[in-house]
Amino acid sequence: MACKKNYLGTLLGSYRLIAECGCGPVGCVYLGKHISSLNLPVAIKLFQSEQLSPHKCSQFLQEVRLLKKLKHPHILPILDAGFFEGFPYIVSEYAVNGSLEDYLRQQSSHLPLQESLRILSQIGQALDYAHQHQIIHRNLKANNILFNASGKALLADFGLEMYGQGLPNKREWNGVGSQFSASHGVEWGRRTT
Repeated sequence: MACKKNYLGTLLGSYRLIAECGCGPVGCVYLGKHISSLNLPVAIKLFQSEQLSPHKCSQFLQEVRLLKKLKHPHILPILDAGFFEGFPYIVSEYAVNGSLEDYLRQQSSHLPLQESLRILSQIGQALDYAHQHQIIHRNLKANNILFNASGKALLADFGLEMYGQGLPNKREWNGVGSQFSASHGVEWGRRTT
């Protein structure tokens, strides 16, 4: 999906959009900066597939509140959320070292066993923590495993049920989670390459 408008330089709440990272079928991800703390880069996902009814606005905020409660060293934190021109957005930390998919693409051979075990252990801890809070990711893939500046693995892009990214039969699923990626090629929380 191409972005409907050029939003560079725009303020979304307390965040200024400074670069477009990429777009997917439901919206675009931008690199942004907090206006009072310009040294803190953030990733901002602006959903543009549809303007939301009051009921869906309430559902969006409820789902974001659930995801914001996930405080774990290996889960990409959601910092903020809001609405801009009727469209919802989510702000997360910016994972500067890209995705596991990018990292694997750069390797000339398989990852060393110790490194693989380290990444699996970190993501396993994040999944266990989310499950303890009744939240299922449902879209675990290399694009949704990001790395911060210190190289820690971060689980990202849990998705939003309100965008139809949950189970096909919603009566079977009451938690937050994603069956399909919200971004389809746009990694949440980092610039695409």
